[in-house]
Amino acid sequence: MSIEGRKLLVTGGTGALGRAVVLAALDRGAEVAATYLVAEECAAAEKAFGGRAVLVQADLGSEDQTATAVDAAAAALGGLDGIVAIAGGFDMGPLAEVDGSRFDTMMSMNARSLYHTLRAGVPHLKAAGGGSITAIGARPAVAGAAQMAAYAASKAAVMSLVQSLSQELLASHIRVNAVLPSIIDTPANRAAMPDADHAAWVTPEALAKIILFLTSSEAAPVSGALVPAYGRA
Repeated sequence: MSIEGRKLLVTGGTGALGRAVVLAALDRGAEVAATYLVAEECAAAEKAFGGRAVLVQADLGSEDQTATAVDAAAAALGGLDGIVAIAGGFDMGPLAEVDGSRFDTMMSMNARSLYHTLRAGVPHLKAAGGGSITAIGARPAVAGAAQMAAYAASKAAVMSLVQSLSQELLASHIRVNAVLPSIIDTPANRAAMPDADHAAWVTPEALAKIILFLTSSEAAPVSGALVPAYGRA
């Protein structure tokens, strides 16, 4: 796949999946800016990326902070022609225990953060003459999963945003897609589920290849897609 010279913003670029995407994009010749939330993430990411990526801090739940960060990323890269929106969160529990505050947190971390990012980022893509947006959905949002109502609802909102904006932005030559993982093979998930069959999970590196394909020119005909990436989980 060819993404050499692409100017990409990766939100949540310091997490397990985000880091894999940033590294894979850099190795393929893209210029990358990545958002992070807390200073500790920045130091580790600087080391992992070897100073090759621009790092910008933002709480993407804040519309003002998101706009400032996206504009800073675009200024540092000389524009944007791709957004990979990975920032998000996870929570689970029975309906009786997950109160409205926890529901709101899921909606803010997953859906609102994407909405803020795209409101700030789409003008930069339009200025570049077009581009790509790739978001992260989730299997529970389409297949259902016990004790994941709030999380699944927030990811369903993400996927609806993707499909709606894929139509809205078509004339602007901006493609909008989402990748839907099941369980990602990360240290945190292994620690939480030590007895699971980890070989059945999808690695961040494998997901990064799918995500970057969707940003590439080879995926030019693809928009509005919700791409399952479940592995054998």
